[in-house]
Formats: sequence, C-alpha cells, structure tokens
Amino acid sequence: MLKNNFYIFTSDHSGLPLAMQLKNEGNSAILVAIRPEDRNGKRELSKTPEEAKSNEKRVKYLNKNGNGLIDKAWATEVVESIKPTDLVIFDQIYGWQYGERLRQKGVKGIQGGTNNGFILETERRDTLKMLEAMGMNVPQQQYFGNSSSKAGIKFLQAVKDNTLYVFKSDNPKIVTKVADFDNEEIVQKLEAESKDIDGDGFLLQEKVEGIEAACETWYVNGKPILCNIDIEAKKKYNEMSEIQTGCAMDLVFILPVDHPLRERANAPFDKFVGKYFGTGILDLSFIYEPIEDKMYALEVCGNRLAYNAFYTMLSLLQIPVGEFLSKYLRGEFKTDIGEKVFKFDHVAASLRVFNEDKTPDQLVMIPDEYKEHFWLWDVYQKGGKLLTTGDESLGIITAEGENPESALAKVRDAFYKLQMPMKWGRDDFDNDDYPSLPLSRYHELKRLRLF
Repeated sequence: MLKNNFYIFTSDHSGLPLAMQLKNEGNSAILVAIRPEDRNGKRELSKTPEEAKSNEKRVKYLNKNGNGLIDKAWATEVVESIKPTDLVIFDQIYGWQYGERLRQKGVKGIQGGTNNGFILETERRDTLKMLEAMGMNVPQQQYFGNSSSKAGIKFLQAVKDNTLYVFKSDNPKIVTKVADFDNEEIVQKLEAESKDIDGDGFLLQEKVEGIEAACETWYVNGKPILCNIDIEAKKKYNEMSEIQTGCAMDLVFILPVDHPLRERANAPFDKFVGKYFGTGILDLSFIYEPIEDKMYALEVCGNRLAYNAFYTMLSLLQIPVGEFLSKYLRGEFKTDIGEKVFKFDHVAASLRVFNEDKTPDQLVMIPDEYKEHFWLWDVYQKGGKLLTTGDESLGIITAEGENPESALAKVRDAFYKLQMPMKWGRDDFDNDDYPSLPLSRYHELKRLRLF
C-alpha cells in the first residue's frame, strides 16, 4: 500500500528529484508541470515571436524531462482531480493560482502556491518597505520601473563616490548582479540584457560589506517548528567570476527556533506568516556587519523551496523525506523539531553540477553507493540509461558530516565518482582562502559567536 499521495508542481525542473525520492520511498508521486504561459498567476499569451518560440521550446523540455523516471501530468489536466487528503508541494513561486484553487477545493496539505509568496519575491521594493516597517535594517536603494535600463545606467555612471551597488530584478529568473570592484560591472549587465530587464522593474541597492547568509524558518499553523541557516555562493566558476547563478554551492545547518540569530533574522516575520501563510516557509537573506553589530535584510524568498538549500537540508534528516513532509503538511509537528528529526549537530554541504553547454542525451552514470548524494534535475531515462535532457544544471550533490570540512570531502568524492562527458562544478568549494567563500563565512560567523 502506498504511504502518501504527493503532487509536485514545477515550472522548470527543480521538483523532479523530490518527486523521484518520494516515489523511491514507496509514496505515490506525480510531477505536475506548469505551462510557461501560466507561470505568473494568469494565462499570458506570447507577446512576440521570440517569446512564443521560447515557450514552445520550454513545453518540449517539460514534456521530455523526467520521462521513464516518474509519473507526469500538466497542471491544467490534473488540478481538478486532486483530493482534499492529497499532499501538494510547489517547488517555486510560479503557478500560484493552482495552489489557491486547491485551497478553495478544501485541500489543506499544500506547501507554497500562494499569491502572497509570489508578491514577496516579485515586488522587491514593497517587500523591503515592509521589512523597514518591521524595524529591520535595509540598505539604501533606488527603484526603477519597466523600460528603465537606460535610466539605471545613467544613475550608476553619475555615482561619484566609492559606493558599489547590487542589481536585483523583480523577475526572479533574471540573475542578481553584485558589483565587486566597480559599478561598470552592473552597467555591462544592463546593456547586455536590456531587452529582458526592461520587462520588469529592478532595484539598485547599495552594497553593504559584511558576512552574508540566509535564515529560513518552517511554520505549521503559524508556529515556527524548524530553523536552518544557509551560506551559499552565487558565483558560477570561482570567486573572481563575474557570472552568477542561483546557487553554485552551499552549507546548511539547523538551529533551535528560539536561537538569537533566528530571533533577529526571522522572528519579526512570525506574525506575518501566521496571518498570510499559516503553514509555509520564510527565507530571509541578510548581511551581518560585525563592527556595528548590525544585520541588514537583503531579500525574502516567497514561501518556496530554496534551490540548493532545500536538498542540502534534506541530507540532515534522520527520517524518510516523505515522512517529514507528510507530517509537516498535515500539521503534526507542533513544536521545534530540529533536534528530533534532523542531525542537529551536523553540517550539510552541496555542489551544483552543470551541463555547461546544455548538451542533451549525455550518458550519466553514478555508482550505486553514491546515488544517495545526488538530486538530479535535468535527466530522463531511455532503454535503461540515464541521459541529460538538455538544460544548464544537471542537479546537485549533497552530503553531511560532523563539520563542514567532512561534509565537503564527501561532496568532492561523489563529484569525482560521477561519470558524465561534459560535467562541470566549482573546484574551490572546500577552500577558505577568500572571505566570501561559504566555508570562510561559516567559520567567521562561528568566531563571532552568532551560532
């Protein structure tokens, strides 16, 4: 008999490994694809031939990815057949209208799929104003509306002092850009990507020097039941690279929900989550400035699974993934579960593995004893062989250990055991020779006794 019925909604591919894991544990799991035109809450027909071509390409990808590995369906076909006792997870903020529809039908076990979560992440200026109203420190910023890339360039070129800026689009698909040495780095991005950037508003936020991390809290019926800290690196190739991605590698560990670090970073949101989400996840990225002992809020993830961090955290579980998620979604967790359900005193690490040229049909081979470390996003199965579908990220490798160094050593070992013709992953993930590397930040936060 199947343990639980899970539906994993996705608009890209990051929900695939979760669905596969749930299936492997004996649950029923269906990967539910959201069509490109339905991503933002309402059907949006293609405005240009280029957009129509891109959407068509995406549909073909979603049709292929995961084939032979998991049962699949389109959201439009399956949403009305989901029962109140089923469990539903949205991997990202997209397709939230399906979550709202399911709640109207009486489905209670839903993670994500909320309009409020979508707004938190796509209307950054208003989110930062809310953070300020909650008493949190927020870096100074300038907001630019649609079709404002030229105005942003003019603003940056007029900066006379040494202030550096961070570019953040209201469109989460457009990668954040941090000026490392001068603002010309952002000017070049605005020039090169103006066509995409001009479709949404964006922020130019003053860069605050300090130690960056993220604090995430899981809530059940408005009460915090789990807290983790994520220290990630966004540079794709190395710390000197200008090219950034969502998360190239990270470290994750569990804290008590009453820990002082969570009290500073997430507790101001507790009432908000209780009112607007009830059961859900809130992730706040922050910069800690140790000289003045100030914490600056940078951005909020809108009630969704964090890219690497969610899977990195799962490697710390002491119970099956399906058991954890089903109890969470059914409201069975009432108090802090960190020490009972997770390896509380351990650290987990991850590394994203790239398919650099988005080459399809590459053979992927992983020794059986290492498969538990891999969460594969971009794969399908044909003739008993595991092949790449053809996107940038193959997936991530995770491992846990008594300290970050031991976890990272396991990640490195697993990466070398992966056989794939054109794999790529950062090779400096277990170094601490730059202050911005996750391992360096972990030890600095520990030295400062923030945990």
